[in-house]
Amino acid sequence: MRDEYIKHLIEIKGEIERTWGLKRLLTLVSDNLRDKFVKAEDTFARNRSKVDGVASRKLYESMIRGYLALIQEAEDLGFEPVEPETWIIKHPNNKESIVIVRDPDLASRVHHKYKKEAQTKVIHINNLLSCVDWSLVDFTLDLSKTVGDITIKEVKFH
Repeated sequence: MRDEYIKHLIEIKGEIERTWGLKRLLTLVSDNLRDKFVKAEDTFARNRSKVDGVASRKLYESMIRGYLALIQEAEDLGFEPVEPETWIIKHPNNKESIVIVRDPDLASRVHHKYKKEAQTKVIHINNLLSCVDWSLVDFTLDLSKTVGDITIKEVKFH
């Protein structure tokens, strides 16, 4: 019986992460609901391994109701799930798909969406830009001021 509740809770958490992003969802609801949810989450984390039977069922049911309440209130307030802005490119050497996520706060949502695709990796744009040689960026910006919009078609590493 407990396994059913665990499975259901994991499914709900995964669905929230894929469609809303828990971090975002918590910013959309009232302070009162957010505070209740955080308190319930803390209680759940402290007690889930200490209880069994009816107490365990109630604990899991409470968390499931908490997650569903977050969604319900966000929808009642007129909010909708947002699809993260992404760009998908193929790696030039191994043909893996790389999904670049614009908003770092939504990267975990995109990761959940693609986690079953072994040949797909997710990275957010800030991580990618941290690897860039900024002198090349400055050169590109200066060049675009002079000749207009430019597009880099191919990069070869030697």
